[in-house]
Amino acid sequence: MNILEEIQRNLECYTLTTDDIKCLLIDVEIKDDVILKLKIPINDKEQRLKTLQQMSNLDYDDGYGSQKLFGTVWLNNGTWLERAEYDGAEWWELKKLPDIPKELQ
Repeated sequence: MNILEEIQRNLECYTLTTDDIKCLLIDVEIKDDVILKLKIPINDKEQRLKTLQQMSNLDYDDGYGSQKLFGTVWLNNGTWLERAEYDGAEWWELKKLPDIPKELQ
């Protein structure tokens, strides 16, 4: 599975694009015990382009087994994508801060 394509597909589910990425930090196991760290710092356009290009050329094994992809993608709207895993299956979950209950306002 291509990492960039997978993230783009997940963003599209929420009508978002890679332009909506504020920053990201992802670890991907490319070979046994070989971890590649991908990052996009906030407001670093040069690193952003470099990392997105690197991700577009990077595939990982998305089959059942041990988790191969870990990380968080922070978005400009205050939400984030977080990598989740259960029983060999992996996916991205969109997270957001919960609403504050009326009794606390």
